[in-house]
Amino acid sequence: EKRNYALYLIINDNKKKLKKFLINNNTTLTELVSLKDIDMLIFLIENNASHAMIKIILREYGNLDYTYDFKLMGRKTPLFSAIKSNKFDIADTLIEHGADINYEMDHINILYYLDSNGLLNKENLKYILNNGFDIYNIDSYIINGLSLEFINIIFRYTLYDNCFIINLIRCSKQNIPISNNELNNMIEEQFSRIFIENSWYMKAIEKEKYNNIGVFLKNDHNYVDSEEIINQGKIINNENEKES
Repeated sequence: EKRNYALYLIINDNKKKLKKFLINNNTTLTELVSLKDIDMLIFLIENNASHAMIKIILREYGNLDYTYDFKLMGRKTPLFSAIKSNKFDIADTLIEHGADINYEMDHINILYYLDSNGLLNKENLKYILNNGFDIYNIDSYIINGLSLEFINIIFRYTLYDNCFIINLIRCSKQNIPISNNELNNMIEEQFSRIFIENSWYMKAIEKEKYNNIGVFLKNDHNYVDSEEIINQGKIINNENEKES
């Protein structure tokens, strides 16, 4: 009863009434959060509580990397719940308070969770890539389950990030002398951020995802020369300028 009314007040962003309610009922948020039949933080994230209210509840949590079983609604984590709904301001706050983008819920990472539940979109994919998602968590099954659009975004935001593109363009435009060895080392370092395994190709063949093979080859440093990489960087830079 007490907790449910507190949840109602929080969702309706009524901080004054919440404070009065806690005093009148001789209880605290700490006490209400400790009740185990529901997780208040995840519940509030999924029921559109304000960012300010989420910050208040966060004070009652030490560890944010946990999984809570809502039975009929399934197993959930705070960060997964925020990201799946594109609530990136809340996700930022969770990460600032220690939530790990690479936390796995029952051995399932955030990328697989979003895609397998039909929740992956361009915005939340870019968000996890820009916030430290470990590309090495992507296996042949996951990558070949994604749409071509999402696969291209992964390569674009992992290999052709702004810093890398700017360096390439600057060297090209300003005629900065750079040896082949230096260029190859720069490219090698960048492309080591993602390793295209043979199993990716084999799984694509097995699933008859032949278009995926073309995308893999286009971004596999073992098959692409330096000039092609520079040209691709220029193309992406032009696209970024049009979008901004």
